[in-house]
This record gives sequence, structure tokens and C-alpha cells, in this order.
Amino acid sequence: MVKRFGEGIILAFVLIWVAACGSGATSSGSRSGDEGDPPGKDYEYLHQHNAVLLNGKTVRWPSTNVTVSGATSGAWRRAIGRWPEVNFIFVDTDAEIDLRYDHSDDWCGRADRRFDSSGMIYDCTVRISTRHERNGCGIEVDTVTHEVGHCIGFHGETHDGGVMDLTTAGSNEITTAVREMISLLYALPVGHDVTSRLTR
Repeated sequence: MVKRFGEGIILAFVLIWVAACGSGATSSGSRSGDEGDPPGKDYEYLHQHNAVLLNGKTVRWPSTNVTVSGATSGAWRRAIGRWPEVNFIFVDTDAEIDLRYDHSDDWCGRADRRFDSSGMIYDCTVRISTRHERNGCGIEVDTVTHEVGHCIGFHGETHDGGVMDLTTAGSNEITTAVREMISLLYALPVGHDVTSRLTR
């Protein structure tokens, strides 16, 4: 009996101590950005395909409204508009994303994205090869979707049979993992540090 009573005192002390530590006070080791992070999201995938570019901080456009020039065909506009969370505004010139044809025997498409040290993307140029079909690149509009994916923040390529694979030949699907990553990216601020969400 004495043993159980003693355990009860120890247990009560532990519960009081835990409650005191969980009072909402912050310490020097806390990361204040975590509190507003969407729960249950794949931060590892976000890090691998975006935040790795800036030491764990998100790289994205400052707004979900992004201007696009050079998408003169309806097919290209539909290919661009497939991306979630971003509202593309098509303009004639001086856009944030500029699409154009360029001659290449080596690649199907290229996206040259520029961002600053805060994580803000401020410019992206997409080039589609004029030899697209001859280079065996698959369907041109899928290449447009792929390259614009890089423009809005997707880094690297996938190996899941989707449109962000190294070669989009035969695929037009934005896979669930990629779609959810872009959604998470644009739910977080520019330059948001996600390293505390990574498993160690």
C-alpha cells in the first residue's frame, strides 16, 4: 500500500511538472514558424523538391497571381492553368513568366528560374525546343506544364510516371505528391524555414 501511495505522489508530481512545461511559454530552442504550419503535410517532399534550394527555406512567388507572356495558344494556356494554387494572368509583354520557342537538339524544354536570398522567385523564362517532336519529346503541351512546374517552385524531377519526370513523354498527370507539394508551398510564406518539420 505504501508503495502505491508513493507511486501516486511521483505520478502526480510528474503530471504537474508536464503541465507546467506545456503552459505555452516559449524557450530559446523553439521554432515559432511551426505553430502556423499546416499539419499532416509532407515536409520532407517539400524540402527535397523546393526548400533544398535555400537551406531549408521555401522558394516561391510572393503572390499566387503570376503574370505569363508568350502563351499565345489556347493549348499552352490550358497546359499552364493545370497547376493548382496559382492564378496565371496572361499578358502580352513584361510578364513574370515568359514562354518562347528556342532551337535545341539537346533538350525538349528549359525553365530558367531566378529567386533572391529571401526565397522570392522574381523571374522565369521557359524555352520550348523548336525541334520538340524531332527530339522525341512527347506532347508539347505536357512539356509546357512540366517547365511551368519548375517556374512555380518545383525543383528537380520525379520518378513516379507523372508530368514532372525527367522526360514527360507519355505522361500528362500531375501526381498527387506533386500537387500536394505545390499546395503546401503556397500555403506557407516566402522563405519559410521547414527544417524543424524534417525527420532527423
